[in-house]
Amino acid sequence: MANIAEVMSTDDNVEEIVQAASKHDDALLERLLMQYTFPEVDAVDVQNARGTSPLHAAIASCVPTSTNGHAGESTVSPSSELEQMGCDTVRLLLENGAIWNQLDNNGDTPGCIASRHGLLDLYELMVDAGVRAEILLNRLEGYEHLEDEIEVEPVVEMDDLAAHTADVSRKDMENDGAPQLLDATQATTTTDTIEVNSSDYLASSLTFDRNKLLDNDKNGVMMAWESDIMKSASKWAVRGFTQVFAMEMAQHKINVNAYAPGIVGTAMWDLIDEKLGEQQGQQKGESVKKYSSELTAMGRVSTPDDVARVVGGFLCGKDSLFVTGQTIVVDGGIIFT
Repeated sequence: MANIAEVMSTDDNVEEIVQAASKHDDALLERLLMQYTFPEVDAVDVQNARGTSPLHAAIASCVPTSTNGHAGESTVSPSSELEQMGCDTVRLLLENGAIWNQLDNNGDTPGCIASRHGLLDLYELMVDAGVRAEILLNRLEGYEHLEDEIEVEPVVEMDDLAAHTADVSRKDMENDGAPQLLDATQATTTTDTIEVNSSDYLASSLTFDRNKLLDNDKNGVMMAWESDIMKSASKWAVRGFTQVFAMEMAQHKINVNAYAPGIVGTAMWDLIDEKLGEQQGQQKGESVKKYSSELTAMGRVSTPDDVARVVGGFLCGKDSLFVTGQTIVVDGGIIFT
């Protein structure tokens, strides 16, 4: 058991790292991350008694303080200079492998704090970190795990092929002639692990608590602020699928394209308008009118016919025979590509 002096020293080191992140002292923070080591966690992911990690501290210190001394309770806008310093510190922490969705004692991730207090630049940094992490994990799942004991034959030059083949054959014969004997009395050790397959995970029940989804073990499945990550990933998935599928189908003389509509005057947008009106205290139709006039260069919502003419008239017609792998934007000038 660690003695009291060791525990106090560890706590002091943790607090020193958290304070350096809070003050955006990047030079000191980088030195501390290299200097201190901890038995169960990386220095960049340490948490103090309040559950504050360096990422939490770097973002929380950018929250404006109201006249009554309570952070985030006024309408004071965050200082752009202070938020930029926070962004530099957050980038440093992320580059050193900080966990982007680590929870503090209040159940908040660093992104939750940035979103709640309108720190948009910091929020975007955390969203980007989440997207990169999800993409990386998905890529890693596609690789086959190689056990450590598997040996890989070295690359052999053609001039040495005969000698190498003879050497390998000799080793095989020696190995075949002298089989390894195993001691049946030797004890084997196993570690208890809990395997979770897709069926069990999907069958588990989820609970909704304080704008986050939790699984049976109270692990975070999705935070409310992560919705932008999901939206961005799903929209890019359609574009990426279109491009890859277009490459595969080109040999069969089949064109593959996608279309991206903007604000279309349909029942779905009627519902969106209704919900926005409830939140913003506006009459029916005012929200859609406001967004279409402010966001759309042509100053109106599009109609189903606007989209149908592009899809049915152009993409499905002979005029688009040499167009493939494209996402055609039909939004009246919201996004220019």
